[in-house]
Amino acid sequence: WDLLRETPELSLRRSWRYIHYRPKHLRHALAYLRNQLLRVLACLPDDRWIMFSDLFAIMRFIWPRLDSAAWDRYRFKPQQGAWFLAYKGRPLNEKDREEWEKAQGGLIRQVLSGPLHWLGLADLYYAEGEPVAFRLHGLADLYLDRREAPPLPRRAAPRRPAEDAVAVEGQRIVVNPAAVSAQAHSLLDKIARLEETSVDRFVYRLDAQATYEAFELGASLPDLLADWERLLSRPPSPAIREQLTAWWETYGRVRIYEDVTVIEFGDEYALAEMKAITDLKKYLIAEISPHLVLIQRKAVPILAAQLERAGYTPKQTDKV
Repeated sequence: WDLLRETPELSLRRSWRYIHYRPKHLRHALAYLRNQLLRVLACLPDDRWIMFSDLFAIMRFIWPRLDSAAWDRYRFKPQQGAWFLAYKGRPLNEKDREEWEKAQGGLIRQVLSGPLHWLGLADLYYAEGEPVAFRLHGLADLYLDRREAPPLPRRAAPRRPAEDAVAVEGQRIVVNPAAVSAQAHSLLDKIARLEETSVDRFVYRLDAQATYEAFELGASLPDLLADWERLLSRPPSPAIREQLTAWWETYGRVRIYEDVTVIEFGDEYALAEMKAITDLKKYLIAEISPHLVLIQRKAVPILAAQLERAGYTPKQTDKV
C-alpha cells in the first residue's frame, strides 16, 4: 500500500474473470510475495554494500511477474491472473525494465527502506535523495532462525546446560557460542565488541561506540534490556544495566547539523503523503522519525511551492 501511495500512476486491479476473488485472498497472495522476497534477501551476504541495480538484475529473473515467481510453474501462466497492477490505466508491462522497477523494484525498495531499515536489519546509502545501495545485518539468521556454531573438537565435552551458557564478569560477557541463538549473538554485537573466540568460549566486552551505533539505528534502552532478558533467559547484571543506562541518558544530548532544514510533520501519514506529491526524496538527507526529517536548505522554496500548488499551506519558521 505504501508503494501505491508513493506512485500515483500505479493502481491495483482485479480481473473480471475472478469475481469470487476477495480481500482475504489478496492478503494471502501479498503475504506470499513478501515471504518470497525475504527468502531471497536472506540468501544475500551480511555487512556488504549491494547496489539496488545489481539486486534488480537478479530479481527480474527470479520474480518476472508480480503475482508469481520463476520457480512457481503452477501459478505462472501467460494470461493475466486474478489481480494485477495497472500503470496509467493499462496493465503493467513487466517485460519493460522501467515498468518492472516501478512494481517489483518499488516494493523491494519499500521493504528494505521501511520495515528492514526500522528494525536495524538494513542500512541504506542515498544519492540525490534516492536509496541506491543497502547493507544487511543478521536478516538471514533471523529469517532462517539458524545458530552459528564452530565445529566441536574431538572428544569435546557435551554442551553445558543453558544456565551455564552466559556469564557476566563486570563489563565482560562470556558466552558458550553453541548454546545461545544467533539472535543473542546479534544482540551482543549491538552493545559489545568481540574480544576472544574459541570453540566453546566467546568473550564480549561492553562498548560505547557499538551501543551508540545501535541507538542510531533505532534501538532504545528498554528494547535492549528486554531483548537481553528474552534472548539470554536472565536479566542483565546491575553493572551492565547501569552502564547501558548511563550511555542512553547521554545519547543525543548534542547533535550538530550544518546547512540543513528540519521538516516537522503533524502525524505519521504526512511524510508518505509529502513524498508522493513533492520532490522530497530528491532532497532528503535523513529520516530522524516518522515526524521529523532533514533536507537540504536549498530545497525549502522548491518544496514549499510544490505543497502550495497541491493545496497545502506549510508553516515556515527560523526557530526550532
